[in-house]
Amino acid sequence: MQKLLFSIGIIAVCCLSSIVDAKCPCNDPNDCNRITTDWKTNQTIGYLLESNETIWSTFKWNKLTIISLIDFHQPKLMCLAHHNKIRIMAFGNFTLNDLSSSDKMNKWIEYRLKEAQDNFYDGINLFIDDPVEPNSTFSQRITDFISLTTKRFHQELPGSIVLFNAPFSPKNEKGKGVDGKNYDYVAISKSVDLMVAMEFDQRSQSFDEPKCLAGAPESLYITIGSLMAYKNIGVNLNRMIMALGFYVDEYLCVEYHQNYRCIIESYNYRGANCSSKVANRIPWNVFEKIDRQCWREVWDEHSNHDIYTFLDNSIYGQVKQYWTDNLGIFKKIRLINENQMSGIGVWMLNYLDDKTWFQLPQRQQQA
Repeated sequence: MQKLLFSIGIIAVCCLSSIVDAKCPCNDPNDCNRITTDWKTNQTIGYLLESNETIWSTFKWNKLTIISLIDFHQPKLMCLAHHNKIRIMAFGNFTLNDLSSSDKMNKWIEYRLKEAQDNFYDGINLFIDDPVEPNSTFSQRITDFISLTTKRFHQELPGSIVLFNAPFSPKNEKGKGVDGKNYDYVAISKSVDLMVAMEFDQRSQSFDEPKCLAGAPESLYITIGSLMAYKNIGVNLNRMIMALGFYVDEYLCVEYHQNYRCIIESYNYRGANCSSKVANRIPWNVFEKIDRQCWREVWDEHSNHDIYTFLDNSIYGQVKQYWTDNLGIFKKIRLINENQMSGIGVWMLNYLDDKTWFQLPQRQQQA
């Protein structure tokens, strides 16, 4: 691995001249300057799917500090974000295939550096979804690649920051890496500027017995336990952001019992016999517009979720169940403050309505 990284470093030096200044697309050239405000505390990062001014016009700019773009670029949005002193960056997804050789690794980094330079971005938000075995060569390669990417961004784009998105917990209930992601989170958290714990999709791996059950996408008590799990392995929570999912899981019940137990179809996912992958994800602002007057509602104390159950009369016997987190954001913000975390994340900004924007904490932007 040392020889691999050495070869990448040599290639990197030769490629510095390939990054050239791009033409500023903003009316005010100052809006192309990289944001240099403090990033260590009080962050609100919002993830954004491809969208236009119709969505951006709903943003409460005084409640954001970072925007991470999912697979699209939009110069107008960059200008608008920078004008409001908001950092903006690309969501840098990579795979094990990108790490299969020193040439591929260097090309990935060079491409992302040029992307950030050309679009006047303030850094990059790294993410990988591939499963790896614990303490394996691939796990070490991921750690080294993230460290190298961070160093390159800091060196070649002064003032830029690097984030890494980690699963809601380092371990699942079986004591193995969540979704097979046996990464070295301690080393990764030390190499990047901030690590984002994606505190949602907590039932992607479920080990229900004897049958699979519907459940909350982000339980309050699982979230508390996951933060302690990160802390116990040596991750500094002060350098971690808690990202919440603003969506509702819709489950089709293959069996339904009067105690609100919704049995769902089994789905094998990375060693688990059950998974929320079978659920339909409904954006929060879409779900809020659905008339739920005739639905059965019950409160689940463990997850702090409302459970709505609906019998679809158009298809005889079909029962759907929805798990929603109406007030959990206030309790999650309290957890963030109690653990002195770096801030909160929103998955996705496209999913918010006025009520949820109101619940987000206001940030004091610096000039």
